[in-house]
Amino acid sequence: MSGIRNTATAERDFVEHEHRELRPGLDRIHEVACRAGSVATPQLSLALLDVMRWAETVLQPHAAWEETTLYPEIDRAAGTPWATKLMRFEHAQVRELTDRLHVDHARLNQPHELHRIEQVRCHLFGLETILRAHIEREEREFEAIDQRLEARLAVGELPMAGHRIGLEQRDAIDHVLPA
Repeated sequence: MSGIRNTATAERDFVEHEHRELRPGLDRIHEVACRAGSVATPQLSLALLDVMRWAETVLQPHAAWEETTLYPEIDRAAGTPWATKLMRFEHAQVRELTDRLHVDHARLNQPHELHRIEQVRCHLFGLETILRAHIEREEREFEAIDQRLEARLAVGELPMAGHRIGLEQRDAIDHVLPA
């Protein structure tokens, strides 16, 4: 039983570590969004390139790892592929906003610069908001999975070993810890 618990705890700790590693990039997105409009266009262009480079080298590999390794585990633990549907949708939103930042950067020096800068600011704040909400949701999901696992272990169910519990016990678990 403790092996299952240790595995779940190790995975949760790893995800939390990964998310801590993302925070400086999130703070940089916020900083660039706040400065957009108050710095010269060349400076904004360089800052935007910095954010896009972070998204490509840090954020995208992290999201790919989540989708190929972490989310299948969450779905398996939850017993449904719907457990990660929203998180996968948020990844798609993040990809779309990063693509928009590339378009914004390409158009930054075109006429109607003020309008372009407002779009950059909007897309940066949108990206930051989605990412922060996404990270919080993932961490809550892991906490809920840990709680359900603890409850199942407490009544003697070993999900990975194929053991089952009675319907009355399952109803009690679901009542106390709704999925």
